[in-house]
Amino acid sequence: MIDQKFIDKSSVKVFLEKVSYQNIGMPANLNRDSVVSSRTADSYEILSITDKNMELRFMRKVFFTPRVFMEANVQMRVKLKLTDQERNAREEEIKSELAEKIDELLQLPICNASFILSSITSVSMPLPLITPPYFLEEEDDDDD
Repeated sequence: MIDQKFIDKSSVKVFLEKVSYQNIGMPANLNRDSVVSSRTADSYEILSITDKNMELRFMRKVFFTPRVFMEANVQMRVKLKLTDQERNAREEEIKSELAEKIDELLQLPICNASFILSSITSVSMPLPLITPPYFLEEEDDDDD
């Protein structure tokens, strides 16, 4: 692990941008023996890096494979402050630190997304779908 030196983890601002939910239901052609799995996938997109701040968009989606029940997404804009001593850091170094420390740096928006999604799914499902409070990269699935 690298030392945190470019991004100030104590200064994170989160702005909710979008929440979406789609009820898919149960397809008539779904076999009773089909294995249904809940999936969670996180992603982020860096919007800007200045000498003082980094701004990015964080997205979390929950869905099922095969495509049944529902899909839901939460999108947030996140502003991270850069440390004073390293304002001239190269963009690649800042991006590398973000990737290395993603769970720690995006803890607040990840937990917020988990809460929002569990609240939404508690209305439409017998039990709320509670997603883990850490970054989950979407895995490739050959069955999709």
